[in-house]
Amino acid sequence: MKLNIQGLNLNNLLHFHSVAKHKSLRKAAQELHLSAPAVTHSLNHLEHSISETLCVRNRSEFSLTEAGAQLYKTTQKIFFELENFSIKSSDKENFNGVLNIGILDHFENQMFASAIHKTVKKFPQMKLNVQSYDSDKINQLLIEKEIDIGSGIFNQQSPRLKYSKIGEEKLCYYISKNHPLWSKNKITQLDLVGQKVTWLDNQNRKKSDLELNIFVENLKYKMQFYGFANNLSAALQILISGHSIVPLPEFYGNSLTKQYAVKKIPLDTKGRTLEQSLAYNPSFSSTYARKFILANMDSSN
Repeated sequence: MKLNIQGLNLNNLLHFHSVAKHKSLRKAAQELHLSAPAVTHSLNHLEHSISETLCVRNRSEFSLTEAGAQLYKTTQKIFFELENFSIKSSDKENFNGVLNIGILDHFENQMFASAIHKTVKKFPQMKLNVQSYDSDKINQLLIEKEIDIGSGIFNQQSPRLKYSKIGEEKLCYYISKNHPLWSKNKITQLDLVGQKVTWLDNQNRKKSDLELNIFVENLKYKMQFYGFANNLSAALQILISGHSIVPLPEFYGNSLTKQYAVKKIPLDTKGRTLEQSLAYNPSFSSTYARKFILANMDSSN
């Protein structure tokens, strides 16, 4: 079978390739986002243009003819090469623009850090701009298309953005050397009775809302509501002062123990899991760098 290349339509070949791959007109139509009649019409047009029957299709059977099997081998090579060409063409783009990233205060995620490292290595001329914001501000900047990617813990999620889970953290109780419990060798749950606790909350909620919805989990230990901080830097200052027990994300809290005289209270307290997410605006035209970092995060899941 020798094809008249000038008479071929690439879309017809693509539609045939999908039909042959799935051995189904219906599945091919779904993949191509076309109606089944449209795919059938395209297949008929291709068969007419090359004067060959490519497949036997009815309600009970679907099979490629000998000519169809030969053409499918050819289309596999064609579309494989085209896909590779697209990737190679993108690789040639030496992205030298700015990748803007909004990140939650003291956010730690090894998967995200690895993706950033690969992106910087991939695009050596790229300018990387990483700024720290609270989660509400990250959402706002993504919606306004001021940043490309946001990473953090998003209690409030916008329907205009896409979020993908990349990890999780647990809240644990921490004290500093200035706290009265510091010198105790073994801290029990009874030791928490009457102790002050400061909550970390980046949603800027009212005190009444915090007392109603946040501190209820601490009632079993009968601790006192002392206050709240809306970012980790403020929480650190309260922690170091020694006036309060401060629940912190475990990754951040453990990193503090290497720099400051603070420690985690070794209690089997009620854990609160925080979901770490990567966020982006799907309506924002992607740069090569953003596409690359999102692809690397997907491949890590």
